[in-house]
Amino acid sequence: VERCDDIISDLLDFSRKRKIEKASLRLDAWFAELLEEFSFPDAVQRHWKLTSQATVMADSERLRRVMVNVITNALQALDEVSDAEKNLEIQTRIAGERCEILVRDNGPGMSEEIMERIFEPMFSTKNFGVGLGVPIIKNILEGHGGGVEYHSEVGKGTTVVMWLPLEKENAS
Repeated sequence: VERCDDIISDLLDFSRKRKIEKASLRLDAWFAELLEEFSFPDAVQRHWKLTSQATVMADSERLRRVMVNVITNALQALDEVSDAEKNLEIQTRIAGERCEILVRDNGPGMSEEIMERIFEPMFSTKNFGVGLGVPIIKNILEGHGGGVEYHSEVGKGTTVVMWLPLEKENAS
């Protein structure tokens, strides 16, 4: 039932653009709170560097959906490797007039063929996947005036770089 509910939610999220209700959000504090709620496997070494001190205009619930999708994908990738050291790194930083959020794992990485298709709706490499997680991430971030890039190397892992514009008075 949970899986069906998730599939229906993904389909609805992707098919209709929900209005984004933006409010001022202190990103590092919000992110630290979100990470506290997450249940991480003991085998995963976690490295957080939430030091941007950025304030962004964001819909915290929609942004939460993005972060849960990205972190869940990273944890699923780490499940696929048997290495003794499974690392998940999350970092926030300022880059010009935007705040970047980086999520990096040392999972199996993705081939060029997969990388070319990850933003396609209904494309999935998982047996249980619907293939809407990454397109939803992209849609939500673009709806905030931001974006997302994936960088991956087979055997090395994947880095997801997401960005949001800084709140005007904090942009340098």
